[in-house]
Amino acid sequence: LYNLQDRDFPVTCPDASRCSFVLSSLPNPKVNLFMQRLRYPLAMADVAVIAGSASDGEIVSKATSALDEQGVSYDYQVLSAHRDPEELAAYVKNSEARVFIAVAGLSAALPGVVASLTEKPVIGVPVAAGTLGGLDALLAIVQMPRGAPVACVGIGNGANAAHLAVRILKA
Repeated sequence: LYNLQDRDFPVTCPDASRCSFVLSSLPNPKVNLFMQRLRYPLAMADVAVIAGSASDGEIVSKATSALDEQGVSYDYQVLSAHRDPEELAAYVKNSEARVFIAVAGLSAALPGVVASLTEKPVIGVPVAAGTLGGLDALLAIVQMPRGAPVACVGIGNGANAAHLAVRILKA
């Protein structure tokens, strides 16, 4: 999922010792032990793609492939609104991305939490997880409260989220 063409990227690892294979392949990598994330100095990305779980990778792949096709830079993170709230808040508040894509299933809190932390556009991608096939996530994303707007694409439609992000960037 990482595009190495002329840009830097983050790699998520459980701890630095498990990332030795990545550390050895990158020039001057930096490790942020507080967030337990291996960080290669990150260039400004136009779009931040955040997944609530690593299991959302197939949907994320569709989004990042569409962004690659359009030549749009992106940063990809796996950050749960429930399990990683402090890391998520720090990431969103410090991100230079102009648009956020948040991929989440079940309660789908991630897009709304991201929207509450930024004034930038947020696009939610509901994931078909659990017994309702993604309908619960879709309804959660489209029912955001006043002041925390989130655009929503179809269930599992990461590619459409990327296409919408591109349109927002061009506006």
